[in-house]
Amino acid sequence: ESLGNGTSNTSGVQTFTLPKVISSNTLYHSGKWNLHSEYAESTEVGAKIVYKYTAKDVYFVASSDAGTIVKVSIDGKPAGTFAGADVQADGSATIQENKLYKLIHGTDYSEHTIEIEVISGTLQAYTFTFG
Repeated sequence: ESLGNGTSNTSGVQTFTLPKVISSNTLYHSGKWNLHSEYAESTEVGAKIVYKYTAKDVYFVASSDAGTIVKVSIDGKPAGTFAGADVQADGSATIQENKLYKLIHGTDYSEHTIEIEVISGTLQAYTFTFG
């Protein structure tokens, strides 16, 4: 619905390019995504989701039919010490079953930019929630 790039409220495959400026609380995609009414599905390795938020923790509802590996970065660096329960220190995470994944566990409520890059497989991205 509320994309920072691409065509909002339009189902089907779109190719996204990230803008130079990322606005807060706005969802951005990069690469090819197939947009459905309830989720966006990556259609190529290297596709990304970028979101600037103000919160301590980041949760992500996602799935993958055959399993996918994603790389989670915060402020341009692997999740590392901010990695949530479902992310390794190097930023890698395996997404498979349809569930709520804890991606980031921060130390304070501050502004950050999260980036999720598809490393293998296809990702079905539903929604973010924050804590």
